Amino acid sequence: MGYLTPKELEGIIKSGAIVGLKVHTSAGKLRVDSESLDDFASLAIDQDVPIVFHCSATTQNFTHPDYFRRLKEKHPDLKIVCAHYGGLNEKYIPENIKLLNEYPNIYLNTAGLSGEIARRQFEVDPRLVYHEDNPERWVNEFLQTIEPIQDKVVFGSDYPELKFTIHPIGKAKEEIQQKLLYINPAKIFKLGI
Repeated sequence: MGYLTPKELEGIIKSGAIVGLKVHTSAGKLRVDSESLDDFASLAIDQDVPIVFHCSATTQNFTHPDYFRRLKEKHPDLKIVCAHYGGLNEKYIPENIKLLNEYPNIYLNTAGLSGEIARRQFEVDPRLVYHEDNPERWVNEFLQTIEPIQDKVVFGSDYPELKFTIHPIGKAKEEIQQKLLYINPAKIFKLGI
């Protein structure tokens, strides 16, 4: 579809065709608190839709938890979803959990926790592909952290890049699975299910 201005996006949101915006931080080489995103943040607030920020292992220069804190200082009413559990960086997890506790409208999503991570480090060499060498590490991280933050996490998948899977959500308690797969996304994205 190409680049759309905030004004063009506003019409699409009002038509009900989209329920959120996504910023792929590494593709745009933009920090989440960049002034270039301010008009999109204002649009998201005005239309009451979240912005999902791509926070994979290759975008950590753009998605440090401190940058999200600065973004919230500028736009306190903005709903934010941090994809890939906030960056697939175990050093970020405690900081991301602090953000979830500090701000009522910041959420994490579970994309990339399946343990089948195959990512490219484009900044270094586009031919290099990094495979997760310890996939159970993210399963364990998820299961150890999910209980107290279960109301602030939504399901995310890396499909079609990876096969569609809800793993490791299926290892959590059933009530947690319900929240991550149905209740939380319906609330955050106003899905009405």
